[in-house]
Amino acid sequence: MVLFSIIVPHYQGAISTEMITRGLESLKNQTFKDFEVLLYHDGPLLYDEEFLYPIKCMSTRYDDWGHSLRDRGIREAKGEYIIHFNPDNVLYSDALQELERFARNDHNIITYPIKMMGLYDAWEHLPKSALGYSQRDDANPYKEDTPRDYSKSVVLEGKRIQLNYIDCMQFVMKRELWLKEGGWKNKSFASDGYQIVDFVSKYGYMNTGSIILGEHW
Repeated sequence: MVLFSIIVPHYQGAISTEMITRGLESLKNQTFKDFEVLLYHDGPLLYDEEFLYPIKCMSTRYDDWGHSLRDRGIREAKGEYIIHFNPDNVLYSDALQELERFARNDHNIITYPIKMMGLYDAWEHLPKSALGYSQRDDANPYKEDTPRDYSKSVVLEGKRIQLNYIDCMQFVMKRELWLKEGGWKNKSFASDGYQIVDFVSKYGYMNTGSIILGEHW
């Protein structure tokens, strides 16, 4: 038994080797060490590559945005809490240490702030008062045909529990509750947002506060 199980779904070619290495290194560098990493590949590996953690490859592709891999991870995990971590995510070195303080108080669900790198078109068409972010950059408004600018970021505080305003990496829930809910049963594109809203309404949540613990790219 460990405190945290970090589930990482991957598919070669979706992101660069450098990017997944950066994400996995951010897990290796955690100051709090009571965790496991469950790294899965959607289908057989496309080419030889070394990873910082053992990787389990599926015999065929699910091609469902990693949701089936997340579901498998929930069922194979040994941790008390589940953290869903995409290979282009980063956790700052003290992130798990901060989350541990809240986990030890036995909260069912914990949320925390992250930086969302790049800008989405939808954000630019909403008034600031509606966004629920602590920061945003208006110097270069994002248009639909404009590539995302990864030098810009907004802060998702993890306090507004609503579709498109919280990411799955910000959502830490007890494994026993995931199993009670049937695992990651919704395989639709935005299923993380729908599930988070549902779970919070059932079990409540505790937000860690203003300290940013990671980045989503």
